[in-house]
This record gives sequence, C-alpha cells and structure tokens, in this order.
Amino acid sequence: MTKTKLVVIGVVAVVALGVVVGLQQQALSRAGEENHVLRDQARHLREELDQVKRSAAVASGDAGNNVREHTELLRLRAEVTRLRRSGREAAEAKAPERPTRPVRNTRPAGAFMPAASWADVGAATPEAAFETLHWALRTGNRERFSQALLVAVAGDAGAGTDASRGSIAMAVAYL
Repeated sequence: MTKTKLVVIGVVAVVALGVVVGLQQQALSRAGEENHVLRDQARHLREELDQVKRSAAVASGDAGNNVREHTELLRLRAEVTRLRRSGREAAEAKAPERPTRPVRNTRPAGAFMPAASWADVGAATPEAAFETLHWALRTGNRERFSQALLVAVAGDAGAGTDASRGSIAMAVAYL
C-alpha cells in the first residue's frame, strides 16, 4: 500500500469518527434538552399536586363545617316545626268551638221539614243543596244563596245560558 492510500484511509477514518462523534453529540444535546423540559414539567406537576393537596385540606375542613351547618339547620327546622305546632295548638285552645254542621238523617221523600230546622249543610247531595239554598234565602245570606244557586244551575245541563245567568243575578240582587 502506498502512502497516499494510507493517508486517504486515515482521513476517511478520522472523518467517519468525527461524523459519529458529531451525531452522538447532537443526540446527547437533544437528550439534555428533553431532560430539561421533563424536569420543568415534573416541577410544575409537583406544584399542582401541592396546590391540590392544600385545596383538599381546606375542603375537608369545609366538609366538617358543612356537616355542622347541616346538623344545625335540621335542628332549627325541627324547632320551627315544634313552635308552629304549639302555636297552632294554643290558637285552637283559645278559639271558640265552631259549630259543626248538623248531621241529617235521611228522610223519606216528601217528608216535611220546618223552616226553623234549615241549615247550611253544603251541596254534597241535591237535598243538601236544596236545604242550603232555602236556609240562605231565609237568613238573607246573599253569598251563600248565589253559591247554592250556581251549584244547582251547574247541575242542570240546559241552564248554562246567558239568559239564565242574568235571571240568577237578578234574583240574587232582590235578596
């Protein structure tokens, strides 16, 4: 081998070695940059984790307060209910007894009933509505008379005309 061949082979070997070292150097610098980025990310994640832990600690302290507040709310609601009940009972004790509607025995159809025994017995049955209507007429109770009369008219299918309503209003006005 000649000297030139040896020099060329040496130069090629040095260049090849330089290229390999250069590539390794580039890979090493990229790995260093990536390492630096990953360390920054890890630091940020640690900071976030610490912040979450602090928030959780505050929230667990608030949870204890929430339980206490909820318990206090339930206690106060129970007290309000108890006070309302006792107030209602006291009002009922002070209030005079309201007369109850007389219980009517069923009478045979066409049985006579004196006017003095008429009472406001509601409108659950036609007989009760009729008695209430006559009681309201006898006592001059216009409001109850019109209510009883309107119940009777509403029960009649053909009585819902404007003319019949007008005559009802006139009848109530004459009371």
